[in-house]
Amino acid sequence: MSKLVFTIQSIKGMPDHVESNYFRQTVRKAFKDDADLTLKKFWKILGPSTMLRLGEKSFGIYPWDIAAVFHRMDIEVQFIDISNNNIKYDRSLSGAF
Repeated sequence: MSKLVFTIQSIKGMPDHVESNYFRQTVRKAFKDDADLTLKKFWKILGPSTMLRLGEKSFGIYPWDIAAVFHRMDIEVQFIDISNNNIKYDRSLSGAF
C-alpha cells in the first residue's frame, strides 16, 4: 500500500489538524474492506482524549497523533497543505508514541 496522504486544515487561531470526517473518508478509501478494522485499531491506540473539540463535538485530530499511531501500525503517512507542500510533524509530541 502507498502512504496515506492527509491535507492539513490551518485555521487562524487554532492548531493544525486533520478534520475528523475527512480523516475517516481517507482511511476508508485507502483500506476499503479493512477500513473498519484499521479505524478500530487506530482509536484503540489513540483514544478519544486527544481530539480537538468545540464543546461536546469533536472536529479534528492532531497530525502528530495520526503520525504516531500509524507509525505504531507500520503505515506510512504524509501531510500536505492546500498547495500540496509537504509538512513534517514530530510524532514524539503525541502521547501515543
